Amino acid sequence: MIARRSKLIREITSLVNQIVQSSTDSEMAKKQQLPVQSESTRKVRVYEDEDTKSIWTYDSKITKTGPISVEIQYKGELGKLYKERESKAKKAKTTSRSKKISKSVAKTKKR
Repeated sequence: MIARRSKLIREITSLVNQIVQSSTDSEMAKKQQLPVQSESTRKVRVYEDEDTKSIWTYDSKITKTGPISVEIQYKGELGKLYKERESKAKKAKTTSRSKKISKSVAKTKKR
């Protein structure tokens, strides 16, 4: 009687192992058969308003939570004023840099 039980237990365990092995093999085969998705990871959305045009750029390789860049372009008179202000700021920045450089050069010459 004990011999029969041990024989049945061995047969059951071997059957269970075969079932488990075949299920894992079929799952692996399914995973290998899935086609690779070649979606474009970069998307651009354009939102236009009366005064502005916003360009939102998304890239899912970099982040999946939000845009990687937002560019705002102003229309009409507002756009012209913004460009003028931007160019004045750039000029001021370059002149302040040149003043700092000339001051540092003058200090080194004094030594």
